[in-house]
Amino acid sequence: MQRLHVLCWLVTWITVGLFITTGCSDPAPTVVKQLPKKRVVGQDARVDKTVAEASFESTEAAFEALVTARAEKKLDDQEQAAGWLFKKGAEAFEYCALIGRDTQQATPSRVAACNVLAEFGQQAIPVLLELTRDSEQQVVMSAVERVSLVKPPTKEIVDRYIELLDSNDWKIQLVTAQATRRLGVQGGRTADQLEVILQDDKNHQLLRDAARKALRSVDPRRTLE
Repeated sequence: MQRLHVLCWLVTWITVGLFITTGCSDPAPTVVKQLPKKRVVGQDARVDKTVAEASFESTEAAFEALVTARAEKKLDDQEQAAGWLFKKGAEAFEYCALIGRDTQQATPSRVAACNVLAEFGQQAIPVLLELTRDSEQQVVMSAVERVSLVKPPTKEIVDRYIELLDSNDWKIQLVTAQATRRLGVQGGRTADQLEVILQDDKNHQLLRDAARKALRSVDPRRTLE
C-alpha cells in the first residue's frame, strides 16, 4: 500500500513537471519580414528587377507590355517593363513624352507614360508639369501624383500645386493635396491654400482630411496652433 502511494506521488510530480516544461515555455519568436526598400526616382535603386536588354524587342514593345500589365494589374510585369524603359534611357524618355502629350492616344497609355517619365527624375519635371494642364482629368491627376515623387521638389512644382489646390475640380484638388503631403516642409508655400480647403466645411470630407494631413507635413507648426 505504501509503495502504491509513493508510485502515485511520483506520477503526479512527473505530470506537473511535463506541464511546466511544455506549457509554460516561451512561445516561438515571431518572424518579422523586412519591408522592401523605398525606391528613389531617377536612380537604379528604383528599379526592383534587373532587366536584361533582351527582355523586349523595342521601346514600343516594352511600353505596350507596360500598358497591358497595368490593365491586368500585374505588378511584377509592370516593374519589369518600366525598369527596362528606364534603362533604355533617352530613347524611352522621348517616346513616353510623345505619348503623354498626344491627345489622340488612349488615356491608359498617357497615364502609363506619366508613370515612366517620373522614373527619369528632374528632367521629367517640365513634361509632367505640362501634363498637369491637360484637358483629360486622369492624365492631370497622374501627372500631379507622379511629379511629387521627383526629389527634391522644385519651385515650379510648388507653384503649380498652389494653383491646382484652387481647382474647380475637387478630385484634382484631392490628388494634389495628397501629393503635396510628400513635399514635406519644402512645400510650405502651399500651407495657406491647404488651410482654406480645410476650413471650408462645404468641401468633401475626403478633401478636407487630405488637406489636414498635407498641412501637418508642409507646416507642422501651424497644426499645433
